[in-house]
Amino acid sequence: MDVESTPKDSKPKAVKSETRLTFGVEIEYLLATVHPVHPSPDPRDPREYDGKKLATVDDVNLDILEKLKANDVPASMLWTSATRALPSDEELEANWLLKNDATVLGLVRIHPYYREFGMEMSSPPYYYDEASREVIRLVLKTLRKNYLVRVNSTTGLHVHVGNEYDGFTFHVLRNLVAILYTYERQIRLILPAERVQGLQQKFCRPFPWGSFGQANPDITRLDFLNHILSSENYEQLIIDFTTGSKRTIEFRLHQGTLDPDAILHFIHLCIKLTEKACLTKNQDALIERLRNDVEKPIGLGDQECSTVDMLMWLGCPAQAYYYGIAMVATDKQKFKERIEEDARIARDHAKMAYEVWMEARRKEKALGFDVGDGGGGGGGGGGGNGKEGRSRSRSRSRSRESSSGSPVAPGVDLSSFAFS
Repeated sequence: MDVESTPKDSKPKAVKSETRLTFGVEIEYLLATVHPVHPSPDPRDPREYDGKKLATVDDVNLDILEKLKANDVPASMLWTSATRALPSDEELEANWLLKNDATVLGLVRIHPYYREFGMEMSSPPYYYDEASREVIRLVLKTLRKNYLVRVNSTTGLHVHVGNEYDGFTFHVLRNLVAILYTYERQIRLILPAERVQGLQQKFCRPFPWGSFGQANPDITRLDFLNHILSSENYEQLIIDFTTGSKRTIEFRLHQGTLDPDAILHFIHLCIKLTEKACLTKNQDALIERLRNDVEKPIGLGDQECSTVDMLMWLGCPAQAYYYGIAMVATDKQKFKERIEEDARIARDHAKMAYEVWMEARRKEKALGFDVGDGGGGGGGGGGGNGKEGRSRSRSRSRSRESSSGSPVAPGVDLSSFAFS
């Protein structure tokens, strides 16, 4: 592994990275073993399944750790035993971290002899270059070659993007939120329908779930974009903004996968989305582009905006082909129905959010709170899939007047993303 792919400090580097941005990835998965009293359901499968050797989560992670180190991939593990020492900060900055994940569940038993563990592995921060991409390929190859692993609807893929150790300015975050909102519909099309329409849709809620969207369910997309662009501070821009020390943007809308191509293409997309927000030289041109595209229907016509259009604008031709080929291969009628169903769900979310917001206002009014001064805060229940495991302070700024004259807290809930 090229050790220079891991950032050490915020000083200029001699490393030939494709961007100054750094990234990390969290991979959730299920790993199966077979109890010693049972035979293997598939004796021809050479992968490790011994339930005696891999009796506990710690046994599993220790075995994975040893195999990663044998491939020159530094790794540490988070032991389930409270008596074990936690990895040091130095280890977390340089090593892959292996741990269990209690929210990853084998909802359906694939065979009565299998016992499955919910697992997670996360990378250290890397510069985005071929060396780091090769490490990810090697880690996934090691995992898939040696163990009975799979993903399901409880697993996710999370990508953190950072600016070395310098963090992001408010101006950059506002640009990014505006870009993500404008092309939210196109981005959601790269995900399976069940990720955004079925039981998993709580991981990928539409933007208007935030307080401003709650109070204005019928607002136009252009007005919502203009509201984002008018934000003057973090509290106005994002509900539950986390003022932690990591200073990263976390993209957590992708379904779980162990496919290296799928993971690397999504990492590239996350990098390019952030890069566009960071490196825009002409702010007026960016805003004009977003305002032109935000209300365009999705499609391939001159007056439409497709996922491929968005990816080419971001400078992602390989991703335009990777994601676009699947869309082209889809039956046109089914693809049209997918777009219409996504739109219907977004409208339903807006109506439901408005009802939640109104009920909260009624309760606050009944309790004697002045709902015209900060009473519209909250809403949205950020946290994505609830796997963050840490509390997030709720910022409650003073209310504004909505277009309907109702006071609302202006934040946008980015439940598919996190800023920490």
